[in-house]
Amino acid sequence: MQESCPTVELNEDTTCHHKALSSATGPAAAMRMMVELIGAREGNFTEAALVRDLGIQAPASEEGSLCGERWRLHRLAQGCEIISDALQIMEEHIEDTLSVSQVADIIGISARKLERGFADKLGRSPLKVYRDLRLDRAHDLVSQTALPMGEVAIACGFSNVTLMKRWFQRKYGEPPCEVRRHAFNGIR
Repeated sequence: MQESCPTVELNEDTTCHHKALSSATGPAAAMRMMVELIGAREGNFTEAALVRDLGIQAPASEEGSLCGERWRLHRLAQGCEIISDALQIMEEHIEDTLSVSQVADIIGISARKLERGFADKLGRSPLKVYRDLRLDRAHDLVSQTALPMGEVAIACGFSNVTLMKRWFQRKYGEPPCEVRRHAFNGIR
């Protein structure tokens, strides 16, 4: 756990968890620790609601876990403005699902150059990356909201629920309904 305060520099090791004992070095770390413990027992949905309602911000070291695929891809794309811009455009159009040509046109390059850049920097095609970003968003919505699966599919740019469920199962190894059940029942 990391204590955060804009005017004071604090030690990164502000909490400790060992078996059934947890401790924190300050009030902000204690709040975050309690939210995590409640989340471990009650699930991601409850933890996300507490984080939102209490106005707690995740420490910088946890950004990857909060943003999943998006965070990892941006880290891989560091130093390449074209790939970073393409990722940003894809994120902004999760529910629209742009074609590779459309993304390339927005950036002002050829679709082939964009595909080569993705292959070089990320090791995957733009379409696979885009699908993974959409699946990452679907995972967040499934585990943190009670939206019907049809609305989750639409919000993530999938043409139908069956298609979303198939790709979701392939990526995460379990169907969205199981992920939701685990998140809402506190099973991790």
